[in-house]
Amino acid sequence: MAAYRTQVLLPQDKITEEVVQDLQLAPIKPDCYNSIELVDRLLIANCTLPKLKELRVQACNEKKSVWQLQDGLLLRDGKLYVLNGQLTSEISLRTTLIKEVHE
Repeated sequence: MAAYRTQVLLPQDKITEEVVQDLQLAPIKPDCYNSIELVDRLLIANCTLPKLKELRVQACNEKKSVWQLQDGLLLRDGKLYVLNGQLTSEISLRTTLIKEVHE
């Protein structure tokens, strides 16, 4: 991969901790996952997170809902729903997914 694609324009040590927390910035670190691990974590999170229980019930009970269950996976408008959880204690799942798709 070309170095310019991963160049840090504003180093995180120049940003105050309050701003980092307020913007929920993902830490700038080398990748510590692989694509298969990422997909596995997305699917496991979609199937098991307690935060999604209410949405799963809604998907089962309402026929005209934007929520559906398909093969045990929670979908919104026919697409896999990804809650903004953590890949690791420091890395956001959504941020990692977006990075993976765009690289």
